Amino acid sequence: MTDRDALYAAVLAAPDDDTPRLVFADYLDDTGVRADAIRARFIRNQVALARAEPWSDEHETLYRATAPVEQQYKADWATPNLENPKSATFSRGFVGWVACGSQWFVDHGSRMLDSHPIDNVMFNDLFDEASRPAVERLLACAPFERLRVTDFGGELVDDTFVAALAASRAARSLRRLGFDFTRLTPGGVTALLGGRLPELTGFDLSFHYDELAGRDDEMIETLVRAPGAAGLDRLRLGRVRSAPVVARALAGSPLLRGLTDLALDGTDDGVEGWAALDRGGVVALAESTTLRGLTSLSLDFFGLDEPAAVAFAEVYAWPGLKRLSLRGNAIPGRAVAAFAANPQLRSLAELDLLSNRLTVEDFDSLRQALPGTRILADGMEWRPPPTLAPEDAP
Repeated sequence: MTDRDALYAAVLAAPDDDTPRLVFADYLDDTGVRADAIRARFIRNQVALARAEPWSDEHETLYRATAPVEQQYKADWATPNLENPKSATFSRGFVGWVACGSQWFVDHGSRMLDSHPIDNVMFNDLFDEASRPAVERLLACAPFERLRVTDFGGELVDDTFVAALAASRAARSLRRLGFDFTRLTPGGVTALLGGRLPELTGFDLSFHYDELAGRDDEMIETLVRAPGAAGLDRLRLGRVRSAPVVARALAGSPLLRGLTDLALDGTDDGVEGWAALDRGGVVALAESTTLRGLTSLSLDFFGLDEPAAVAFAEVYAWPGLKRLSLRGNAIPGRAVAAFAANPQLRSLAELDLLSNRLTVEDFDSLRQALPGTRILADGMEWRPPPTLAPEDAP
């Protein structure tokens, strides 16, 4: 085994530890090869990115330094033993996230995890009935037990599937779960958050299928009362239809005191029963004592009208919130004065108001009131795409 192989093996043996990654970067620097120097710089910058305070200027600078490098060299660095190297995403300098098929993972997952410090896999073939045998084998295969974060999407993911997931050996070490385009019902939420996943801290769930329309209230009431909700620090709910009901349930749940990241997406797909987030809902969130620990809050595409936006701005009092996203709400400029007048918003590092009805004058008044905040608005101070630095060019 060469020194390079031995140092890489140390990275694989301790995927949560930054030290072997930085030692590997030092080795690459010492080779004198330009390509190795680029990789070494990328590893150090991504490790620093993971440590930086989210949404800070340091985080933004490091992201802009690493994103184009990953895009440029992904094909070279994301090998071997990946079903689709183009799907890979890097974390702390190495492949950390991939998408693959369940049968492929059953057959090749061990080799993949022996080649990369991957802890996050999205299974992307759960829509086809022909995949059901592989899906049933997935939860029992040895490599699945090595994952810490998984995302599932597709109609094969139903209450029976998640009950088996919660009962599997892998459940003991899962830290985050994501579900999209699934057929989960309140019973499935109970199985997942009933206390059988002791390490679970993140839960992402989107409501899609028509037969679940109008059941947001049941789903959310089940979620906020489930024992496992007490361990969550991240909760993301997508395609929320009954926004006022969901907002009030979240605001009133004592089990959610540990949340630091709450994201709600109200994208209207034309589904019957969709309701905008009203004044009562946003005020309940803003006045909630159980959600005071949030550092990131997203309330996107909920159709906030002027009274709701103004009321939210007036009662907003999160002492430690660093990022607030109100994207896609068509908030009129007349509501901007309420945001500018509340000094509590000065703690924000980023305020996302994209896809709202703001003028240049509205933007300028906010910028004057919140001089330390990065404000995102259409056509105004939107970040240009990162570009590859000369020292990182091929």
